[in-house]
Amino acid sequence: MLESILIPLAVFTMVTLIVWFANVTKRQEQERKAALVRAVIDKYTSAEELTKAMAGPEGQALFRMLSFDEAGPSRPWIALVIPGSVLLLLGLGFVVLAALDGYPQGLMIPGVICAAVGAALLASGYVIWRTGEDGPDEADG
Repeated sequence: MLESILIPLAVFTMVTLIVWFANVTKRQEQERKAALVRAVIDKYTSAEELTKAMAGPEGQALFRMLSFDEAGPSRPWIALVIPGSVLLLLGLGFVVLAALDGYPQGLMIPGVICAAVGAALLASGYVIWRTGEDGPDEADG
């Protein structure tokens, strides 16, 4: 009886936490960029100074940092490790529940599938991390 309430509640809680975490992360990034813009405006009092500063390589790097396009994470392996960890743990939870008495054996199949996909994502993230292909930030400096 208890598992009929806990499983849907756990799924709803997990989705809510993922959405909340994504929103908090996005808001922190926007606040960081706004603080950087305020610092640049405070530093350069005239348009000529700002134009000269933006023409140099440091200004171009600043402009790239402030671009608001959704280019993805600067470290692509992070985008694989987080969902890989979630899927692996979710799959292991299903497998453990299927192994216990009193729980349906039908949980074994989705558990193995989730765990396998999670392990594959973690392995992919590890390979990207070990090869050092960290994206455009690594090539610039």
